[in-house]
Amino acid sequence: MERDIVRLKRVDSTNNEAARIIAHEGRGEQFYVIADYQEYGRGQADHGWVSEPGENLLLSKVIFPAFLSVSEQFLLSKAVSLSIRDLLNEFSISALIKWPNDILTSSGKIAGILIENSLTGRQISHSIVGVGLNVLQKKYPVFPHPATSMALEMGREPVLSAVETAIMAHMEKRYNQLEKGESDHLSGEYLEALFRLNEDSWFSDGKHEFRGMITGVNRFGELEIKTGQGIHSFGFHQVRMIH
Repeated sequence: MERDIVRLKRVDSTNNEAARIIAHEGRGEQFYVIADYQEYGRGQADHGWVSEPGENLLLSKVIFPAFLSVSEQFLLSKAVSLSIRDLLNEFSISALIKWPNDILTSSGKIAGILIENSLTGRQISHSIVGVGLNVLQKKYPVFPHPATSMALEMGREPVLSAVETAIMAHMEKRYNQLEKGESDHLSGEYLEALFRLNEDSWFSDGKHEFRGMITGVNRFGELEIKTGQGIHSFGFHQVRMIH
């Protein structure tokens, strides 16, 4: 399949570059931005994304999901999360999805997602889907949650270009499912892959620490946690898992 790809050696972030291209060129078709290195790679809440030059996959995909309403935008996150998990499964790496935007193996965090949606009324005019996937890198700074890579998980180095081709194919497959209205199927698979589902865990809401159990993610993308007082819903940045 032919793909429109903008390749860069160095950029501040692939999401920023994708936004600039949309603003300056007014593109209306899907395209990718792929860079060897990001000076200021971003995650959720402006957290940084650390990556050595030429060792990992730094990719942003621009799509135009006009069929999704604003209230359904988390379906896109589900589709992207599953596409990364599909890619890892293809390379015999088991992974789970940590709400809202991380992909984990038993060793640590292997990928992160940052989706930025532009809205027109109640519809999404376009989305920039940023993916950072650790592929070849073997050494990382000390993080609260350890980082890992495909090379570390596999015990050998995969071919970066093959990983790139595979992730784009899986992203397109999952996006097509979403476009065809297969949201229930996607949501079911997402729930099955959710990290710490139905397991006792400790959380913090910024004011208090509490014990609970993740029971799912609602249609608005809020994490549902069951406590002794019932089931509570939390949006992005309103809760974090402690252990």
